[in-house]
Amino acid sequence: MAPRPRLNALRAPLRSFHSCSRAAQAATASPALPPTVASSLAAASAGTDATASTTSLNGWIRSVRRQKNVSFAVLSDGSQVGGVQVVLPKGLDESLTVGCSATFKGKWVESRGTGQDKEFKVESVDFVGESDAEKYPMPNTKQGIPLPVMRRNAHLRLRREGPAAMVRVRSEMNWAMAEHFRREGFVRVDMPVITSSDCEGAGEVFRVVESNPSSPAPASTASASSPPPPEPSTPAPPPPPSRYLTVSTQLHLEAITSSLPRAYTLAPCFRAEKSDTARHLQEFWMLEAEVAFLDADTPTALDQVMSVAEETVRAVAGHVRAMPEFERYFAKHSTGLEERLKALLVSERYMRMSYTRAVELLQEHAAANPDAFVFHPTWGSGLQTEHERWLAEEHVKRPLFVTDYPIALKPFYMLPNEPSTTGDNSRQTTACFDLLVPSLGELAGGSLREHRLDKLVAAMDKHGLDHDAYEWYLDLRRYGTTRHGGFGLGWERLVGLLTGENNVRECTNGSQPPNSPLAPFQPLETVAPTPFSLPHLVRNVACSLDALPAAHAQPGDPSSERRNPCVPSASSNERELTSSHPHRAGNLLDPNTPSSRSPDAIEVYSPLRCIDEADLERFDGVPAGKYTIGLGQERMAFCDDREDINSFLLTVTKTLLEKYEIPPASIGRIDVGTETLIDKSKSVKTLLMDLFPGNSDIEGIDSKNACYGGTAALFNAVNWVESSSWDGRYAIVVAGDIAIYAEGGARPVGGAGACAMLIGPDAPLVLEPVHGTHMANVYDFYKPHLSSEYPEVDGPLTQTCYPNALEKSYDAFRTKESRRLGNSKGDKKEVSLDDFDYVCFHSPYGKLVQKGFARLMYKDFLSNPDAERFSSVSKAFLEPERAANVLDKEIEKAFTTLSSADFKAKVGPSTLTSKRLGNMYAGSLYGAFASLLDTVDSQTLQGKRIALYSYGSGLAASFFTVRVKGDTSEIHEKLKLKERLEKNQVRSCEEFIEALKLREEKHNISGYTPSGRIEDIPAGAYYLHHCDSKHRRVYKIRGHEGEQDVVESANGDKPHVA
Repeated sequence: MAPRPRLNALRAPLRSFHSCSRAAQAATASPALPPTVASSLAAASAGTDATASTTSLNGWIRSVRRQKNVSFAVLSDGSQVGGVQVVLPKGLDESLTVGCSATFKGKWVESRGTGQDKEFKVESVDFVGESDAEKYPMPNTKQGIPLPVMRRNAHLRLRREGPAAMVRVRSEMNWAMAEHFRREGFVRVDMPVITSSDCEGAGEVFRVVESNPSSPAPASTASASSPPPPEPSTPAPPPPPSRYLTVSTQLHLEAITSSLPRAYTLAPCFRAEKSDTARHLQEFWMLEAEVAFLDADTPTALDQVMSVAEETVRAVAGHVRAMPEFERYFAKHSTGLEERLKALLVSERYMRMSYTRAVELLQEHAAANPDAFVFHPTWGSGLQTEHERWLAEEHVKRPLFVTDYPIALKPFYMLPNEPSTTGDNSRQTTACFDLLVPSLGELAGGSLREHRLDKLVAAMDKHGLDHDAYEWYLDLRRYGTTRHGGFGLGWERLVGLLTGENNVRECTNGSQPPNSPLAPFQPLETVAPTPFSLPHLVRNVACSLDALPAAHAQPGDPSSERRNPCVPSASSNERELTSSHPHRAGNLLDPNTPSSRSPDAIEVYSPLRCIDEADLERFDGVPAGKYTIGLGQERMAFCDDREDINSFLLTVTKTLLEKYEIPPASIGRIDVGTETLIDKSKSVKTLLMDLFPGNSDIEGIDSKNACYGGTAALFNAVNWVESSSWDGRYAIVVAGDIAIYAEGGARPVGGAGACAMLIGPDAPLVLEPVHGTHMANVYDFYKPHLSSEYPEVDGPLTQTCYPNALEKSYDAFRTKESRRLGNSKGDKKEVSLDDFDYVCFHSPYGKLVQKGFARLMYKDFLSNPDAERFSSVSKAFLEPERAANVLDKEIEKAFTTLSSADFKAKVGPSTLTSKRLGNMYAGSLYGAFASLLDTVDSQTLQGKRIALYSYGSGLAASFFTVRVKGDTSEIHEKLKLKERLEKNQVRSCEEFIEALKLREEKHNISGYTPSGRIEDIPAGAYYLHHCDSKHRRVYKIRGHEGEQDVVESANGDKPHVA
């Protein structure tokens, strides 16, 4: 850019001046800075002589790939898009870890690999800063990092490609903007951050409060003698004047333009408003410009200001469009970004439209399309984002200035338009504008300023403003006023618009979740302490304690007086910031986007009784090993008519709440996944509401599709926590079923059980964003007979549906994940089983899971047959006809053998519940997940990545991943799953058959008391007490029969629980 060559030209004579002799040059020459990766690579690519010699590179290691005699690492110093590959021979790579910093000496050479022309061959290395790769929060690029985790580690997030590119783009935008204004004759002014006025007059400001210098010292350090009391006649000192963090620099800029007609600033601003959307921040940067001596004609003067705003946006957008970061990074990661910038750079000037005309168009569209808008457009109301976007995106399809808003909507300083010539003075407007752009809505706003003293005084009186506080502002009108105007543009919004980032928090130089400990890079809204009692805190559940909305605190609960330790104390002697707006105290609890979201806690319930599959082999008269080896099953849980899906889910939810001491008021959503239907209308979730007395504000409902319901429930709960609807509370996911079959070959693969999971922010187990899903219309397993619990099963079709859906969802996941990692083509070979430390499967029976894992390895082989691990595999397996046959026995055998060690290590730890309880249908996958957390200790799990495959007949399937980011020792300690399952009682096969007959007899009947023994119910578990003549079910708790703990499924008079 122009300023940089100019700086170099100014420096050249100075160097010559100091270089009058060789001796002087040697004595005074300044040491040169080392080259950046970008400059060194550019010189090497240009083929300059200097690149033939040894040079050095500095940076941080993003990823490491070790081979037998050599290691490859990706080095980056943030100076360009993408890192460079450095090649280290054996012996130089001993301290090479992800995250470490190092200086490499060596030479650039031609790269043998694809995707890069040059690589750096290392001759020596100096490891400057160590990094523990296991604890490093910005791990291997190939693994990927959830966005909330990067927000939580804002101090390190710039090591990643996207955030670093964002900062470089933002820097270049500043240069482009400054150069544009310089050419137009503007002067840049640096403005104060602490001011004495509220520019907007809305009271939504942060007040700066000085610490009290006369406050007594702490008892441990106070003097033994007390100071004398003040004289009674001593007058009290006057209160200090109020000071605020600036909302806008506009009023100050107006003062500047009373001397310098064209001025601008780019400065931080602060607003104590609710900022839980992707478009708002409490701390942000604002570009503001003011121009004096505008045209005497008001519409022309307003157009002059709009033109300044328009040309500024064009200049910055054009510069960003030419940057390599745009082509090589942002355009690849944001669909439609190229078209978005084309719209900003159109040759025609941006359209102008009055507010009145805009409302007319919106009303016409709403009349023709009644569901088009949530907020009905009316004259005199502000335009909502949906209105702004429709105008810019749908109606004009390019940037649009909306002008002349109603005077009642705007601040006191804006210049009113002349009264209407039609005589309708009820619609008075101001000479102002908003710049609306596609995909965003409002980008900038501006106006002409009231320059007439008497009119300004009248406007201030109307708004109730103190003249003394604005006396300096009135002076600007008393002494040489001018016709002037200006605009403000949210810089983060423009950054997001030009890079395709839809959340302004990602356009800052750093961001963190709310209620985090004070740290560098932390935005203001997470640190402003306000003295008030925080409500309920969920204890011993998440890694960090999160405050919940005050509306859900239980009156009189002592925990409501607890204080969130993550929020700084308001009694600190440090200077503090508080919101002066009386209704903004709750800003500390703005939900915002959580730093991570996934299970915080998990619980499993199973019936007390089970059968041994070996006994069932003998009972059914089949060869030994048919069920235990052929199906891979050990035991199968069962229950009779004393238990049903309601009692299962009541028990597992109640146990989760009790074990983790979760207050009922802290739950804001419950999602249930089950296919064991009792009622065709009433959901199981409504029954669970009796566990939450006093808290009826709980969203969520049942999800049904065979065994996939639990996963649908999980995705719904997680999406709620991530959404703008989230109110700061936790969600619970409950999944379970009673899997029983009619007499025949499918009966050995039944089972029973349920799982419950607590979902919330900052969880130790983080659901990663990429999911691969496959859905289709298939009749492999379904339940058309409402008079029976037994399903219709197409056995042969089931054998192909499960592995086929696994392949397709795995392929979809690998394609998406590959693109997320930077491969624009979504090359599947970029992702393999090697990327997962553990794999959990929905398990109809154990052998099917083993075959499924082998099939995944076969898919890896098809994507990368030349990989070293497949050197012994026949290339005949690559034939398309064979690849399409999921039942190819030769392929199945070969890859079952090849994958056996990995299966034992990666899948084995998650098979406890499937072996001991059988198939829990919707709860099966999450039983496997719980088994893994119970089998593997927390320290071993740290940083590990877990793949999960969910399958439900009919069919629906998803492949997704969870990352262990926190301590799971509490979950491990409270589950004690293996210990509990060892206590299950093995009963006879005859008892099992009798239990199934009881269920058959009582299915769908009313007015009965179950025949099953209460003694067969685990202590503390719910059981069905009776079903009345209207099919209303009443439940009790084993061991609490004499207490008022009845739960009714109908809206009775006494629905409460123990």
